[in-house]
Amino acid sequence: MNTKGSNSPAVIGERAYSAHAVDRMQGRCVPPSAVENTIKTGNIYPTKPGTAGYYDATNNLRVIINTNTGDVVTVIPGAPTK
Repeated sequence: MNTKGSNSPAVIGERAYSAHAVDRMQGRCVPPSAVENTIKTGNIYPTKPGTAGYYDATNNLRVIINTNTGDVVTVIPGAPTK
């Protein structure tokens, strides 16, 4: 987790978050529980190699994780674009 941000990378619960993800969550008022719910119950959608995207329609939230580590890379409001 070497992504730069105004926050430091963090471990919340048992999941690691990049600094970028923590910044985005803070700036977008997204709680860790919404991120975890998206990963656990959301629909998977294609993203860049090495990552996986999860979309939760209830919270209208996307979460991108690193497929090698499971770390949260970023958190984005709204549905995936095609």
